[in-house]
Amino acid sequence: MLTKLDSYIKFQENINHTIKSFDDNVSEIYDMENEIEQFLEIAKKQKVPGIDISEKSIYALLYTIMANTKANKSHYIALKARIESLNDFINLTHYS
Repeated sequence: MLTKLDSYIKFQENINHTIKSFDDNVSEIYDMENEIEQFLEIAKKQKVPGIDISEKSIYALLYTIMANTKANKSHYIALKARIESLNDFINLTHYS
C-alpha cells in the first residue's frame, strides 16, 4: 500500500517543509522591500542620476520575485494534492 512506503511519508515531510519555507521567504522579501526603500530614499537625496529608472527596475524585479515565490508555493500545494489524490485512489482500489 502506498501510504506505508517511506518514500510517501518522506515526500509529505519534504513538501510541507518546502511550503513553509515559501511562507518564510515571502516575509523576508517584504523586509527586503523596506531596506530597499530606505536605500532609494538616500539615493534620491543624493540626486543620483537615473535613480527613477533604477527604482522602477528594482521594484519590478522585487515584485516579480514575490509573484514567483507565491506561484511556486501554489505549484507545490497542487503537487501535494495530486499525490494525495493518487494515494487515496490506490487505497480505495486496494480495499475494494
